[in-house]
Amino acid sequence: MQRYLLAFSNPFSAERIRPGSLPFIFPAGITPENLWDRFCQLGGQGQILGAQGSGKTSLITALLAASPWREFCGRLLSIRDGKPGPLSALREMRQVSPGCLAVVDGFEQWFLPGQILVALYARVSGLRLLVTGHKRSFLPILVKLQPEWPLACRLVHLLLQEVADERLRHGLPPITIPEAVIYEAFCHSRGNIREMFFRLYDIYEEFSRGQRTPSN
Repeated sequence: MQRYLLAFSNPFSAERIRPGSLPFIFPAGITPENLWDRFCQLGGQGQILGAQGSGKTSLITALLAASPWREFCGRLLSIRDGKPGPLSALREMRQVSPGCLAVVDGFEQWFLPGQILVALYARVSGLRLLVTGHKRSFLPILVKLQPEWPLACRLVHLLLQEVADERLRHGLPPITIPEAVIYEAFCHSRGNIREMFFRLYDIYEEFSRGQRTPSN
């Protein structure tokens, strides 16, 4: 059991940091409710804008948990490598009743004509449309995510604590990473939190194998 734990409990493993797996930490003064209010003020179409690893998918998950449109369920399209394409999205959206919500995570991966087609169909069909993207599109911006050091630090400590609790349950001491090391990884990743996690994966392995200690 200990051998299995040591091999698979790296807090920065792909299973733990995949998009949407971490809770979204809302900045002070921002709540799901006031974001949905703003979304309605924008006419029911909007974009969550942010660089890769900024928490867009986690925010989508948090917003949907508080969505006022429960009929949305099952209409989240996650675009990876351009798929599904706009025509597939339209087929999905045809199954949604007017007034409901459709979400496209990765909107910028479609070419502009496909984006316009989906947005126009949503408008004509009376659907609400929420998308995420790395680059600004023609849709109004609901919120722009700009990860900062305090947020990154909180997420790292959250992951470290989860694994520390696992280790303690098996009689193993927790592994800590000095804040200076975390900050260095954050700076090298230029604010890309997912890239920071990738860097910390190797660093955590070094600590767990005794190749590195908090003092070096």
